[in-house]
Amino acid sequence: MKELPTIQIDTDFRTLFPSVYDVSITKEEWTKRLNTSAAGKQVRIIGKYVQVDIRPRPIPPNIYRGHSAIVLENGGGILLYPHWHSLAIRPSEEIAKFENRRVIVVGTFVPEAPQPPYGYSNIFGPCMLKINSIELID
Repeated sequence: MKELPTIQIDTDFRTLFPSVYDVSITKEEWTKRLNTSAAGKQVRIIGKYVQVDIRPRPIPPNIYRGHSAIVLENGGGILLYPHWHSLAIRPSEEIAKFENRRVIVVGTFVPEAPQPPYGYSNIFGPCMLKINSIELID
């Protein structure tokens, strides 16, 4: 079986999707490339599982509603599904098992979360589109 690319820091996914991060192209070209060449790749992500407050302007204290992300070694984060997706609300059992612990997530990754079907998103950035597995690193 072929070894999957591993993402531990944000430059790892920039290497997997170089055309998406080309600053010399127009916004229209960037969107076209994102929607074609970056349709998703199978990867392993290694980092810390955390809950995230997805409110547009979070005011402390944080309010968690089940959204989670993987924090990479250098502090970058990858959402587990786009925030608007029904699977973005992670099961409470999963959160209890993995929260604040190092994990390996295997699944389909995109460097920019797709827009929700109902309009524009307030959260941009990398995310998983499909999760095959989450395991603890002991």
